[in-house]
Amino acid sequence: MKTLVKAFYLGSDITLRMLTSRILGESKGIKELKEDINGVMEVFGSAHIDSYSQYDGIFAELIDVVQDVVNEFSPSNRNKEWDWFKEKVKEKKGYEEDIRALFILVDDLDRLLPEKAIKLLEAIRFYFSLPDTIIIMGINDKILCSSLEQYINAGDDFSAHEFLEKLFHLSIELPHYDFEPSLHKIHFAHVLKILEEKEMPEKYYGIFQTLDPLTHRKWIRIANRWEGFLSAQIDPAYSLCRAIFEECFPRTELFIRNFPTWKENFPAFYQEPPDDKIKETMDKIIDEDNAYFEFPRLNFERLIEEWGKIP
Repeated sequence: MKTLVKAFYLGSDITLRMLTSRILGESKGIKELKEDINGVMEVFGSAHIDSYSQYDGIFAELIDVVQDVVNEFSPSNRNKEWDWFKEKVKEKKGYEEDIRALFILVDDLDRLLPEKAIKLLEAIRFYFSLPDTIIIMGINDKILCSSLEQYINAGDDFSAHEFLEKLFHLSIELPHYDFEPSLHKIHFAHVLKILEEKEMPEKYYGIFQTLDPLTHRKWIRIANRWEGFLSAQIDPAYSLCRAIFEECFPRTELFIRNFPTWKENFPAFYQEPPDDKIKETMDKIIDEDNAYFEFPRLNFERLIEEWGKIP
């Protein structure tokens, strides 16, 4: 019997080595394959394997939990606005009954580090593909796509945008917009208080209109930066131009930051720099400073022109 066992073991080992050599390009026998399997178990652990094997059970339990929440939850702070909204939805969509679902809201996913953002996406996709469950996510897809590409590192064959399309069934893009006087009471409320004005003075419109459309958040940041300069009693028009410059041209501002005297004398310094080499360097940085504008040079030159009109 011992002889037969040894012969069988030897024959299996030879067969495995022939197969692995042909398939993997590396000869591996029973001993080597056993070591590989043990290595995989050490990396993932039996607990991980057990949890994946219990997927069906976990999924069924989650469905029951969602149904309990949907059927039993009743908001205690219902109000007329909410009831009015529901009636409008029914009216527009032709719903005859009160459709109930679990809504999960996830905001600012793009603020997480790439690895954590991707893990959260994977968890949501894996655990919450459930009936009567709707997930709404507020993201900056440009940043999230960049995180995906860094994390996966799959080369040119991987498209982050196509990957996101598989995750989200519907996308609604929030547009960039020009400065709107009707919105300044929200964005620039503190600024108006410092200026002792009820409405935004028209003399500043020319400066605002130099810019291509920006995001809601970027307008708020410009307002906050402008408020800071006004609190330091800097000329309102000059400080608005400076707030726009520092907020919308980060690479150029970072370069100027190293030279405090230049920064205080901007834009006069840009128009008449000490030598051509500095001018050439700055122009190159401005052309590449496209974090917020598709055409940074055009926006920068329009801003400098308005800046130069200030007495």
